[in-house]
Amino acid sequence: SYNTFMLPLLPEGIEYDPNREAFLLSSATGGAISLVRTDGSFSNLIPPAVFNGNGTFGLQIDTLNNRLLAVGGNFMNPTVSWLFRFDLETATLIDSINLAAVPTSPGLPLNFVNDVTVDKEGNAYVTNSDKGVIYKVDAEGQASLFFEDNSFTPPNPITQTGFNGIEYHEDGYLLVVHSVNDKIYKIMIDNPAEITEVSLPDGSLRSGDGMFLDGDELVVVSNVANEAAEPEDSDPAVPFVTKYMTTDDWNSAVQVGDTYATGDLFPTTVVKVGEDYFINYAYFNFLAYGDNPVNYLISKANFDFNQRYSGSATIIPRIN
Repeated sequence: SYNTFMLPLLPEGIEYDPNREAFLLSSATGGAISLVRTDGSFSNLIPPAVFNGNGTFGLQIDTLNNRLLAVGGNFMNPTVSWLFRFDLETATLIDSINLAAVPTSPGLPLNFVNDVTVDKEGNAYVTNSDKGVIYKVDAEGQASLFFEDNSFTPPNPITQTGFNGIEYHEDGYLLVVHSVNDKIYKIMIDNPAEITEVSLPDGSLRSGDGMFLDGDELVVVSNVANEAAEPEDSDPAVPFVTKYMTTDDWNSAVQVGDTYATGDLFPTTVVKVGEDYFINYAYFNFLAYGDNPVNYLISKANFDFNQRYSGSATIIPRIN
């Protein structure tokens, strides 16, 4: 666990930087990008002032260009939509791309950009949770509309989340979570109109958020409990994490092991380090309680039901 000088931190995105041997965390409130080492120590990497009072959400390391990409938004101003690009080694800002300036179909002036991934050519793809929209930013920083279909806009964008977590597969397609639809979609990069639903076990995904793709293995964080997969005596309000495997290039998938219950700490996303998956907890639900958390948590997922951890934060293993 770790403390921070800025309260509340509310870390939404997580990455792992192997060169620094540290987790990188975004901040949905102040924007600062922080370092958390595996001993639990916390330090500042990119200060809040860089983000002009806005928050940061999804993070992605662009290994081809040695960059760190960060999605910028604002809970209180849903017209703020940015992609920040930093030099990964020096943590200096390269540029910031205003995604709200990319023309989309007429509709609600809402743009809540959420997550980002990058392909093998250095093109970034950013989800818009308020619209059925995915943006593309090429390696030179030129932004365009990659995908738009209003049927994927959530019924109530103010209270519901559409496109959320996004991952790139080296075979030339994207996997995208749609939170309110409880689905994952596959989108071909060379033909974005070719969008198909990944067939998942019934009830295995509920309000999906962030995810991590490793070839034929995908781990997805859900913010609403999977009542069908949880034991009868479990708390149906506890979010969970699910691991999937595919044998048909993500046209369908099966669940591997048991769900990992996280405790009521609002998990948002996941990153893989070595063979282990680590879950970030954003604590967004604490805002509803009128409380600002002081200690935050990154935990290692365990998909063995006999050994998994659930319940209060005190019994979930920290990274240290």
